[in-house]
Amino acid sequence: MTLFQNQVYEANFNYIGQALIKAYDTKKENNESTTELSNLIKCVNEMHMFVVGLKNEVQVLDFKLKIAEGDKLRAIERARKSEKLLENDTTIRRKEL
Repeated sequence: MTLFQNQVYEANFNYIGQALIKAYDTKKENNESTTELSNLIKCVNEMHMFVVGLKNEVQVLDFKLKIAEGDKLRAIERARKSEKLLENDTTIRRKEL
């Protein structure tokens, strides 16, 4: 998710949340049942928490991927160094191979 996409998501979430709270307060002032709106607010909140969890998982996986890529590059570099050492090896055993 890009920064712009995240900002759009947050703006939309806040807009929906504010509209639901306003409707909830209006119904409460008029002594009407607020059960349905209360449930909608809970649902939207749970959806938001789910998205936040997904975003956190993506960050963790990105971090793990960067670590794995770094490990891979270090292993490649070690292999190249070992290969150079073997190429420069002038022992009899190396010549026999």
